[in-house]
Amino acid sequence: MKKIFAAFILLFIFTALCYAQKGYYMEQKVYTSSVMGQPAKEFISKNWIMNDRFRTESEDQIIIFRFDLKKAWTIDPGKKQYTEIGMDEMRQMVQMGRSMMQSNEAFDFKFRKTGKTKKIKQWNCYEVATDGGMMKQSIWLTEDLPFGKDVYYNFYKDMPEFRELAESIYNSEELKGYPVLSETEMNMMGMKIQSSSELITIREEKIASGLFDLPKGLKKVANPMEMLKEAEFE
Repeated sequence: MKKIFAAFILLFIFTALCYAQKGYYMEQKVYTSSVMGQPAKEFISKNWIMNDRFRTESEDQIIIFRFDLKKAWTIDPGKKQYTEIGMDEMRQMVQMGRSMMQSNEAFDFKFRKTGKTKKIKQWNCYEVATDGGMMKQSIWLTEDLPFGKDVYYNFYKDMPEFRELAESIYNSEELKGYPVLSETEMNMMGMKIQSSSELITIREEKIASGLFDLPKGLKKVANPMEMLKEAEFE
């Protein structure tokens, strides 16, 4: 009986490993300023990254990007419901955002080293500043980690309307290493929106493929683009 039980445990472990692949786990402290009556928020974001999929968890929602399926899910665990959006719909949302800004300059990033350096946590960092017209950004990168910009490039290259930005980041000689702290300020329709993202930890690890599947037992609700279309017909 003990031998049978031991064989069962080994089979279970082997099966679990077969459905796990190497990826990255990352935690970040995220801050967004108050906007349009919504209070400022600060929370810990947990992220799992693989070549064609991405999962992020915050305090009240889960977002899963499945680039292999060309769709993304936003899950509200408390309400046990989710929205599904295709990459084409996501592209339309980004284009609408650009038209609201009335300029594509906010997306025309140019990177330059400022010459400033500092230590953030245990990492030695240097600053790169960007100015895209309506958007200003300060990024602190480190070359102390065994990971580089290929980690986030693999994510952004598949995001609708973000491939050009991803290519410019990846090919930039100014950007080397991994971003530890990113601070952004955007002026949108007369509103100043500030946000920041600070790295807490990142590590390479085995990730179970099921982590990127849509959980069962959730109710599907309309996504923003579907609600917009419904409003047009009312």
